[in-house]
Amino acid sequence: MSGFWKFTNNYASKVNKILENENVSLEDLLDERETVSELLSSNAKLIEYIRRPEILEKLVDFIVDDDDYQRKSAEFESNNEFNNENSSNSGIDEMNGSSNGKITDDISNFPSDAHDHEKANEVDAENNNNNSNSSNSRNNNNIDFEKLSQDAEGLDTSIVDEDTKIEKAAAGKGEDIYLSNNEEDDDDENHNSGSESESNSDNEAEDNDEDDEEDEDEDGVDDDIDEEEKHSRRAQVAAEILSMDVWSITDAFMESVDLIKKLWCLLDKEPPLPIFSATYFMKINEHLLDMKTDEMIQFIHQEPNLVTRFMRHIETPPLMDFLLKVISTDKPDDSTGIIDVLKDQGLIPKLISFLDKSIPSSVQSAAGDFLKAFITISANNAENTTIGPNELTRQLVSEPMVKLLVEKMIQGGTGLSNGVGIVIEIIRKNNSDYDPVP
Repeated sequence: MSGFWKFTNNYASKVNKILENENVSLEDLLDERETVSELLSSNAKLIEYIRRPEILEKLVDFIVDDDDYQRKSAEFESNNEFNNENSSNSGIDEMNGSSNGKITDDISNFPSDAHDHEKANEVDAENNNNNSNSSNSRNNNNIDFEKLSQDAEGLDTSIVDEDTKIEKAAAGKGEDIYLSNNEEDDDDENHNSGSESESNSDNEAEDNDEDDEEDEDEDGVDDDIDEEEKHSRRAQVAAEILSMDVWSITDAFMESVDLIKKLWCLLDKEPPLPIFSATYFMKINEHLLDMKTDEMIQFIHQEPNLVTRFMRHIETPPLMDFLLKVISTDKPDDSTGIIDVLKDQGLIPKLISFLDKSIPSSVQSAAGDFLKAFITISANNAENTTIGPNELTRQLVSEPMVKLLVEKMIQGGTGLSNGVGIVIEIIRKNNSDYDPVP
């Protein structure tokens, strides 16, 4: 909807129509495409509805609960891929089995060469004996051909008469036999067609029952998929609402510490955390950190297990990016005390311990990348994007931590490559050649 039509007298907002109902449903607002744009255009009625404590709590619930829906969706997709692979493999096995069976049948039905040779020799021997006997009989017998021809002339007429009688009799019997055979064939065809129709009807009934069962199963699966997609879309819109630059909603959200704690419950989920849930968490908390820095820093200071909760999801980039942003708020000229909190909770030792050979290589790489990114924002220069040397970098280059890092590097593997990268990054970012000239 263009801006021109929105400001005409004839335009009626769909969001306002929903809000005019007696029982306003938050789900209807989240399903409406114009909700986000109406908030950006400062729809007063919508803002007043969203900033209610119970509505804000429902928005947080959509985001936190979306983790379970995304895991179910991922599991469903993996099961489908597994079933498709199994069906394709079974089809190939059946084709191979049928082809092998056909080959073996052909081989078993094929006559042996030795048997064929023996049979051929017997036939040749019989033919030779018959030829020799016939030749001997022709040579030994003296036939009177004139007398034989006269006898044959006398017999011709009688033979012809007998032949005509036999042909007529055979023709009559043949018609009777043909008719009787046709009647029997018709009866057999009728019986077979009846049995085939019965069997076909039975098969069709069974197929219809199976199709109905499959349709019911598919309908149930489709309903589950639609529900998951709906919930995911609503969670996305909820994250958009809570991360908008609308002061009234942000103030109402920060007034309730319980809402922030409920949102941070995502850190207590089993790893790996779905990327969408982690992105929603990062987006909302970065917005709160920018808009309400003091309140968010105070909330983070009250977290006794801050490092443990974040290290639980070391392989989730959005969460690690947010932790780096929290660290970057503690600058020398405007300290927030976050670096001291992270040092007291043992951030550096835990990151180096992830470089052990017994840890999966993906976790080792994630820990190495975080350490190198932290060294980058702690570079020894006057840029606004860096916080300069601090207590965490000093702890990283201390003798105990260097010994621990060398121990992990000696083990070889991914830990060695990540350790070398960390050492190189420390040297580069703290070399005097990179310092700005005064």
